[in-house]
Amino acid sequence: MPLWGNVDNAANSDIAVLAQVNRNISTAQRTALYGNLTANVYKTGVTIGQFGVDNDEMAASSTTSQPQHAGWVLRTEGSGGRAGRVQYETLVAMGSMTGDGEDSVFPDRRIIINTQPTSNTWAGPNTVTLFVNASTVPTGGTLAYRWQQRYTGATAWANVRQVGTFTGNSSNTLVIANNQIASGNTFRVLVYVTGANTTISSNAIVTST
Repeated sequence: MPLWGNVDNAANSDIAVLAQVNRNISTAQRTALYGNLTANVYKTGVTIGQFGVDNDEMAASSTTSQPQHAGWVLRTEGSGGRAGRVQYETLVAMGSMTGDGEDSVFPDRRIIINTQPTSNTWAGPNTVTLFVNASTVPTGGTLAYRWQQRYTGATAWANVRQVGTFTGNSSNTLVIANNQIASGNTFRVLVYVTGANTTISSNAIVTST
């Protein structure tokens, strides 16, 4: 029988894995290893952490360059001369895993932008609508949005305020009441969902004639 449960947290992870990083087997050491993303804690020149991977995390990782894994994973990432070298060891395959103990390495979801906002030129003054369509893998995530704009000649982005000219700044559709006011400005939208990395859309430039 396994010595751990199928819930993604330190208390249920494999305590014997500590032998692989040359540490005495104890619950305190196991807790310190679980979810660790700090370099040089166990070995100089590497970051070592133990993570549980559930079904949602596997589905999300299959749409990225990350390898799929089941159950508990020991992740070793080099630094310095070994920077970028990552090794994964699957400790045990699980039939199911619930909970959400660690999402930094294996996010529960991935955001996919299906339709990007597009640049265009409109006669002015006129109303302009910028739209983004996004979804999650696995499905079921509740998406949130934050539109930003970069003024002509500026380098920094600013959140679009829900006042006057702009409505829908926290939805998938931004409505600009007067395109002459925003002419020359660049817009983008940040898309969020719990358990995923934030995704940023393509830029869209609004101009008027």
